[in-house]
Amino acid sequence: MAQPAPQRIGAPTPDATVAITDGVASPTTVTIQAEGVVQFTADGSDYLIELWDKRNEKHPAVCVYLAANSSLYFIGDPDTGDHNAICPYNVKPYADSAAGGVTGTGGGNKIIIGSGLDTPNS
Repeated sequence: MAQPAPQRIGAPTPDATVAITDGVASPTTVTIQAEGVVQFTADGSDYLIELWDKRNEKHPAVCVYLAANSSLYFIGDPDTGDHNAICPYNVKPYADSAAGGVTGTGGGNKIIIGSGLDTPNS
């Protein structure tokens, strides 16, 4: 028996937007509440978004691809006990391996999740 097609709810409504232009994120810091939404938009180039731990010491062995002239969304963790969580990220220009692959570092950016207070021990 055929199953009904799942209903699509559409893209989330962003609480903050980060525009990537010439490999630079603007603004460099955004604040959202738990379960808040950050929209990243790209200019005419492809990028990788590299997420880091809150101490900015390590990152998972995977990046998120942001295609030219498109957008993607990150949604804050709903864990209400994690206020003032900081998620540093880098923006790296991306080309296929034949064109040089990943270049640049684009660091110093962060998403603050929770109450929005940027505390040094977060």
